[in-house]
Amino acid sequence: MGGMGKTTLARALYNSIFKDFEGSAYIDDIRETSQGSEKMVPLQQNLLYQMLMIKETSLNSDAEGCRFIKDRLFRKRVLLILDGVDDICQVDSLAKEHSWFGEGSRIIITTTDKSLLSVIGACIHEVQCLNDDEARELFEKHAYRSKEKNITRDLVNSLTKEKRENLVNRALQYAQGLPLALVVLGGSFAASGEEDWEGKLDNFTKRSDQAIDKKLRISYDKLNEDNKDIFLHIACFFNGWKRTYVEGVLKNCGLPVSGVKDLIQRSLIMEENGTLKVHDLIELMGKNIVDRECRHDAAKRSRLWRREDVIDVLSRNEGTDAVNAIVLALPNPETIDIRSEAFAKLKNLRFLIIINVKTNFRDPICLPRKLGWFEWPECSASSLKLTSPDNLSILAVRKGLFT
Repeated sequence: MGGMGKTTLARALYNSIFKDFEGSAYIDDIRETSQGSEKMVPLQQNLLYQMLMIKETSLNSDAEGCRFIKDRLFRKRVLLILDGVDDICQVDSLAKEHSWFGEGSRIIITTTDKSLLSVIGACIHEVQCLNDDEARELFEKHAYRSKEKNITRDLVNSLTKEKRENLVNRALQYAQGLPLALVVLGGSFAASGEEDWEGKLDNFTKRSDQAIDKKLRISYDKLNEDNKDIFLHIACFFNGWKRTYVEGVLKNCGLPVSGVKDLIQRSLIMEENGTLKVHDLIELMGKNIVDRECRHDAAKRSRLWRREDVIDVLSRNEGTDAVNAIVLALPNPETIDIRSEAFAKLKNLRFLIIINVKTNFRDPICLPRKLGWFEWPECSASSLKLTSPDNLSILAVRKGLFT
């Protein structure tokens, strides 16, 4: 996951030990500066400059750079940090084999893709979110930037101690130990008066900050189209659902269930005791991606999960062929007026899961042809007209489950 502090830790480690080596180099922003093998030459030149203080190294190709690095450094004990790696080719161009460097050398790689490290046989250290005490310390360091301000804040600011503590706790809950979020949110608090903190926090929780969003999207942007779909399904619908169930839905939609493992390897989602988990900020990023498909009209978005959006589309017959999935799982039973003809406009709907919603249809529902999964336990089977769907394989309604 981006924003975990991998770069900060790597830089701190580098600064503390680089003098113990015969040569050292810290190559940063590898992800941003390398797109294709021809882009690796400047990074190879940067490595050689830092290691050997060679200002101008004439390299005509990536392959020539590899040979040059090996020839000049194979006897030197070096420290090399490769920050922001997202492709095995980047490692191959800068540090493909241990034999390129002398005995006792250390190569440290930061990445959001655990599978990449497994391929090269690296020892993996997975950076964890900060615990509660660490998170509070980092947040307050940025929210109260000077000792003087920290000492006098109870006397000069407008918030009561109880109100301030409540807002700080909300901020910590929002960040969930993610260092980048703590720094950004703390800085935002520091730049404004305490009377504005609540409004700042409300804005953060409704839509992700641009700096945070940019960092978190790094892993998402590298996904193939299938895995992007899988991620958005999980972020919008299935945070906290059983993995086996979710994989069943995905498979039914023609998506490869192997994508779930890939998302876990890229730290976009987690699995705990068979349940899929998504960090709140990662979830918010995914939902924002869908919201941006059409800011002002939920019926023109690919996924619907908010109660008000689902009701607008199904009770007011405002659906469009942009919608391909609907999941509404209410905590308590509700009766909602849903029009049977609403489904006719959802021509590209692939799955629909509605839990704890009761309704009385005036006419039978004509299900979309592309629908593959229809799960609505409170819906009566007698309300369905099953002449249309070509792909329907899961039907879970009041009278049971049919496959």
